[in-house]
This record gives sequence, C-alpha cells and structure tokens, in this order.
Amino acid sequence: IDDDVVIAAGNDAGSLTINVADGDFAYANNLPIAQDLNVVGTLNVTGDTIIDDGNQAIANEVDIVINGGAAIFGDDAADSITVNTDGNLVINSGTLSSKNLIVNSGGFLDINNGTLNLGATSSSVAAGAQLEWSGGTITAISKTLVVDGSATLNSTSTKTLSAATLTYTDTTHWTGGEIVLENGATLENSGTLYIQTDADITAGNGGGRFDNYGLVEKLGSTNITSIFVPLNNIDGGAIAATLDVTTGTLKLAAGGHSQSGTSITVE
Repeated sequence: IDDDVVIAAGNDAGSLTINVADGDFAYANNLPIAQDLNVVGTLNVTGDTIIDDGNQAIANEVDIVINGGAAIFGDDAADSITVNTDGNLVINSGTLSSKNLIVNSGGFLDINNGTLNLGATSSSVAAGAQLEWSGGTITAISKTLVVDGSATLNSTSTKTLSAATLTYTDTTHWTGGEIVLENGATLENSGTLYIQTDADITAGNGGGRFDNYGLVEKLGSTNITSIFVPLNNIDGGAIAATLDVTTGTLKLAAGGHSQSGTSITVE
C-alpha cells in the first residue's frame, strides 16, 4: 500500500485484524486507524501512522517493525502497546510514540536506531523479557522505563537517553557504543551492569546522572571507560551498591558520591 488509508471507527466498530501470517503487510504512507489493531504475522511501518483508540497488543510470535515515519500508538493516558511471548517490537528508524509500553515475559524490544518516545508515568520490560539497544534514542519527559528482564547495549552506535529514567533491575551487558545522557536523564542500575567496552557515558545538552544501587563491574576490556556525568553509589538496593574494576580503568570524570554501606573495588 503506497497511498493514504483511513480506517475509521463506526458505531459498531470492533477491531481491525491484519492477517499476514504468510508474508508481510507493509505501507509507506499515512495509515490512521481509529480502532483496536490486532496483527497476525509481521507489520512493517514506514509511513506516518496514528492508532488512537484502545490498547494495542502484539500477540504471540508477532512482529511490528518501525522502519520510518512517525508511528503513534494511542493518544490517551490509558492506552498502551503490549508485547507478548515471542513477539518483537523493532525500531529501525523513525519514531514510535506510545503512552504505555509493556513487554511481557518472553517478549522482545529491539531499538536499532530511531526514537522510542514514551508518555506514561512508567513503562516496563518484564522479567523474562529482553531489551536489545543497539542505537537511537529513548525519550520520555520525567517518565521511567523499568527493565526487569535482561538487557544488552551493543554495537558501536551512540545510544541517547533523553529526559527519562532508565532503570535496570536484572543483568545488563554493555558491550559497545557511547551512552549519552541529556535533558536531565537518569541511568539507574539496581541489578548487575557489566561494562565490557571502553566506550564512555557522556553528557549531552542538559546533562544527566548515573545512580547505582547494585553492582557495576568493568571487565573484559583493558582500556578506559570514562563517565562524564555524576555517578552516585547509593545504599538501599537489594544488594550492596558496588563499583568493581576487574580489568581496565573506570574513570569518574564528573565525580559523584558513594554512601556509607557501599563499596568501590579495584582488582
């Protein structure tokens, strides 16, 4: 489909089902939808899209791939997009906006480039789900994305966190690519963060901070990772807040503080 398509909700409107189990459904222009959207198969989004009524669920083994444009999933505070078991929400370019994002156990959120724009108080990646962040931007003004599942920050591309709090509570592997914190963003670790790269955490416009309530360990690389935002080692998490340098150097270039009951270890 390469032209505008409007699917309006009537008095008896139910939901729109796009069944593409035997292939992909793709469109390259505007697709305003005023009903619930149910997808079976893979939905490729390359044009501007507004889905403005109800909650959008990515069912088991379903992919939604954002390849460009500005896709808006829900414009009310209660609207959400939910990724279920073996479902994939992939952002390759463009912008995906959603008031609430819920990735349930077994689901996948892949941000390769482009922008994920969140508008709710808190969105989540549940335990048993996975986040892979290879590049692009996560933005949410004074909102929080809580990642209770495993996470990987990979590739050499820059990853930007803007005006949001990104909280990790499980195991996170940072294997490559600079992390930029801007507009007061907070990177928060309450689990285990393995720094397996010599890339840096830098401050963009408006800066940010890194709060650690768990274990941050640098290992597997022998050079310097510099943190150009304040790093605060804070007591009160499930485990004692610890900075551990097994190999290489962790440089706290913007200072910070380490509370009583926390530790810094250099091996």
